[in-house]
Amino acid sequence: MKAISILSVLALALAAGQAQAQSTCQYIGNQRVCTDGYGNSATTQQFGNQAITNYNNGQSATTQQFGNQTITNYSNGQSANSQQFGNQRITNYSDGTSANTQQIGNQTITHFSDGRTVTCQNIGNQRICN
Repeated sequence: MKAISILSVLALALAAGQAQAQSTCQYIGNQRVCTDGYGNSATTQQFGNQAITNYNNGQSATTQQFGNQTITNYSNGQSANSQQFGNQRITNYSDGTSANTQQIGNQTITHFSDGRTVTCQNIGNQRICN
């Protein structure tokens, strides 16, 4: 579920189409609700190896995990494919961009090919990203 969690937070930034703002996620059972500083939100529900994310802008995403590979299809036609190697995850987006995520303890650091960096930290049932 960690892979799906990371992708959902990153997808929130992509769906916003803006620079990254701090985002906060809260986990309640099989559901996660994320919000960012721009007023965007995403609600994700987990069903086995599949997660469905609904964004407040009307878009949605379906994510499936198969072993170390995660595939996300967005309702706008875009997609993302990621692979996990140890504590590192490499994500390739259908628009040609990519991201490299490393997990160190309760923190993840993601470097995007466009130069942005997103750092997330898990604290209890919350996930905070800047």
